[in-house]
Amino acid sequence: MHKKSMHIRNMKDMTELTLVINPNHKKELTPVTMLNGTSTVAGTEDGSPYHCPITGLEMNGRYRFVFFLTCGCVVSERAYQNVTDGNCPKCSKPYGKTDCVDINPVATDRKERAKENMEQRRLICKEARREAKLREKVGDTGDFSKEDNISAWLNNANADRRGSSSSSVDTGISDTRRLSMVSGLSATGSIGEAEDKQTRKRRLEAWAKEERRKSLGDEEKAKRIRLIKEQLLKKKRAIIAARIAEESSDSDSSDSSDSD
Repeated sequence: MHKKSMHIRNMKDMTELTLVINPNHKKELTPVTMLNGTSTVAGTEDGSPYHCPITGLEMNGRYRFVFFLTCGCVVSERAYQNVTDGNCPKCSKPYGKTDCVDINPVATDRKERAKENMEQRRLICKEARREAKLREKVGDTGDFSKEDNISAWLNNANADRRGSSSSSVDTGISDTRRLSMVSGLSATGSIGEAEDKQTRKRRLEAWAKEERRKSLGDEEKAKRIRLIKEQLLKKKRAIIAARIAEESSDSDSSDSSDSD
């Protein structure tokens, strides 16, 4: 195994990445056989095969890209930096602070930080496994359904009411009303979560639209620069051709004068 892959211990350390194909990628390559018998490909390739689904930036090595260990989605670092709620901007799956890994280009300080995050994740997993084993030995899973929690709360409330004779008169809250209060609170919480998701979705869509506009502007600038370079190259070739023609005409005139 290569020394750069020594941190991989088993298949659990591998993450399957989800890449998004770039619709603007054009590839026109044809196989060519060389004189020595070797085969290669020749042609033109415009754009990179993959890009960021949020900002539209191409994955060509110019921009930094990251992926999340929880879902495997690959996005640009610009998209990751604009997400502050801890959810993947592509699939909305939550991730932790140490679950973001750089792909390219990776600096030395970022490699050291990624190594520290990896050790921290392994330590957290080790502690979680040890706690699970202890829970299994004790027989406590720590998982209770919402119905069990509500029924336990109602039973405790009934016991307290039976303990004091005036509690029912003072409070005047029945079991049915308690259940309606609990269901109303849960419904309010679910509505608030739905509103937060809609707000986040609208904010991400607006930001992604602006980033796509910027990326299109960068592509137009690159095309203009490429066109200017081609024009300069044509002018240079024309100047060189004119100079060669002038030198050849001078040599012809000198030869004719010598013959005379």
